[in-house]
Parts: sequence; structure tokens; C-alpha cells
Amino acid sequence: MKLIPRLFLFLISLRQKISFFLEKKVYTLYLKIKGKCFGCHVQIGKNVRIGRGKWYMTPGAEIRIEDNVIIRPYYQVLLKKNARLIICRDTYIGPYAEIYLMSKLQIGRGTYVAQHCTFIDYNHKFDGNGVSSKELRKNPIRIGDRCWLCVNVVISAGSVIGDKSLIGPNMAVRGKVKKGSRLTK
Repeated sequence: MKLIPRLFLFLISLRQKISFFLEKKVYTLYLKIKGKCFGCHVQIGKNVRIGRGKWYMTPGAEIRIEDNVIIRPYYQVLLKKNARLIICRDTYIGPYAEIYLMSKLQIGRGTYVAQHCTFIDYNHKFDGNGVSSKELRKNPIRIGDRCWLCVNVVISAGSVIGDKSLIGPNMAVRGKVKKGSRLTK
């Protein structure tokens, strides 16, 4: 009678260990190999866990992920030519994050990015004649150290978020956010 619950707990523990191994070894190795095949520079630090997700890269893109970073599954990353993605140490990126880059995104040390957050560093040109489908404006994004981006946050081109800032749920950020700010609805 007691054997069934113990066996069940053992199987759950085994599944978690296998999942951790896949995140820690297999997906990081996959990213390194894919980066080399596409002519990208990929640098991954120690104790990095990357879940299953999609990486779209073009030649010349650069990825630097420092130590102790966790990227949860079901993310999507698109790096155009010469785009740079820098994720500093001790950072957590939740599931279903989306990153679209043509220039640069730097996420600071110890930052927590909740699920369903989107980063996009380019936008269509818009003037009095309407939107241009061919002309894109690109501006880098910088997220400071020890920030917290809550669920469903959108960070657009040219945004700079100061250290220790909190961006509340369902917020869209464009421009500069001062150090220690709290943006909520």
C-alpha cells in the first residue's frame, strides 16, 4: 500500500531531474551549435538553464548569457543581422517571453522577467502619410539591474529602465524610466 505513493514520488523526482538536465545541458548545447551553423557568436556562462523554445538567428547576431541565468520554456527569440542579446548574471526570464531584435537588448543583473513579456527594439516609421511597411526604426533597449517586469509587459524600441524599477502587469513601456520607479495602472 505504501509502495505506490513512494513509487509515484520517485517517478516525479526522476522526471524533474531529467527536465533539469535537459534545460541545463541539451538546450544550451543546441543553442551553441545552432549559433555556429548560422554564423552567430554565442557565449553561455556557467549554471545556465534554458528551456525549450524557438531561436531564429541571422548571420552576425550575438548572444551573451552570463552565469546563473534561467530562461523558462516556450520563449521565442528573433535576432536579425548584427543584433545583440545580452542577459546578465542571476536573471530569470519567465515562460512565453518574446524577444525581437534588430539592434541590442541588455537585461541587467538580477532582473526578474515574468511570463508573457515582450521586447521589441524596432518599429515601423509613422508620419503624416501613414505607416511605412518597408522603413523600420531601430533603437536599443536597456533594462537595469534588479528590476522586476510583471506579467504581460511590453518594452518597445529605445526604452531604458533604471535599476531597481518595477513595471506592473499589462504595462507598455516606451522611453526612459528613472531608477527605482514603480509603474503600475
